[in-house]
Amino acid sequence: MAHIALCFMAFSLIRHLGHRLAGLDMRLSPRGIRDALAHQQCLIVRDDESGKRYVITSTTTKEGKAVHKAMGVKIRTESGVI
Repeated sequence: MAHIALCFMAFSLIRHLGHRLAGLDMRLSPRGIRDALAHQQCLIVRDDESGKRYVITSTTTKEGKAVHKAMGVKIRTESGVI
């Protein structure tokens, strides 16, 4: 029963995200959404001496930016100290 509930929740969330993307004039299939998010990476490195943390980000595709915008999530587009 829990498996069915999880599948339904995943289905509902992906459909909701699809509708939000359609409102931004970006139509993506569930596979397109997954691919857009799967290719985005972020590496956080900590300098032991200073204690500073540095972020190194990968390039974000147009589709990835649209998914983040639809969900109201701000993404870092430049590398630097965090």
